[in-house]
Amino acid sequence: MKKAISCAVFLAFLAFSTLPFNARQNPPQILAVRADTTSASIDEIFARYVEAIGGKAAVEKITSRVSKGTVEIVGGQEKGTVEVYEKAPHKLVQIVKIPGAGGWAWGFNGSIAWNFVPATGKVEETKGQGLITAKFDADFYQALKLKERYSKVTLNGVQKIQYRNGPRETYVIQATPITGGDPEKFYFETQSGLLIRHDTADTSEDGKVPIREFLLDYTELDGIKVPFTRRVAQGPLIFIFRYTEIKQNVVIDDGRFNMPAVR
Repeated sequence: MKKAISCAVFLAFLAFSTLPFNARQNPPQILAVRADTTSASIDEIFARYVEAIGGKAAVEKITSRVSKGTVEIVGGQEKGTVEVYEKAPHKLVQIVKIPGAGGWAWGFNGSIAWNFVPATGKVEETKGQGLITAKFDADFYQALKLKERYSKVTLNGVQKIQYRNGPRETYVIQATPITGGDPEKFYFETQSGLLIRHDTADTSEDGKVPIREFLLDYTELDGIKVPFTRRVAQGPLIFIFRYTEIKQNVVIDDGRFNMPAVR
């Protein structure tokens, strides 16, 4: 449920990239809506999600995670690599390298947030609202804190959405982060209880950039279910992250999360 691309990094990449994109690559994903909120409450949906991924005790046994894999841009030829390092309680860094098209990196070391864009060779500390958002996104146990992380939470009924293998019926919950900003939407599959889509938005100088993230290929690992594929539609770009190696409870040096020096 973490944003795969920060807005600043996304815009830098968009300006740097020369790929043509067609709006048809990012079609509407809502197939049907019905205001049936009687079959489950918000608390029940959140609790079922935690149980679906393995349960609270199993989640809390995990204290770190290293994910490595590939990234590709739908409609383009560019492919690259992705590495994500996570450590409880609030440390996160993501590094994406795409040969011929640059890449990006961003992180939060528990107190300092930063963005690095290889295309420009600049690394910048993120402050203000960006720092608050980085800490919010880096929360390692956010799956266990969905109710407390949002100031207003409403159930928008049941919606059938397009998923990779066909339509899926979901409970849709709209939630406003306690850090402020636009409401987010969570789509929990009614059958499995798993979170299969997460809608957010980033703000730039040109306005708001909608983000739709689909979580796919849930696989049990160390007692919990982890999505091995993330399909992220951000503005006109669609990124597919496929993790081929995920290791948990590994030792990660705290220096990994610090803002890198640029020579």
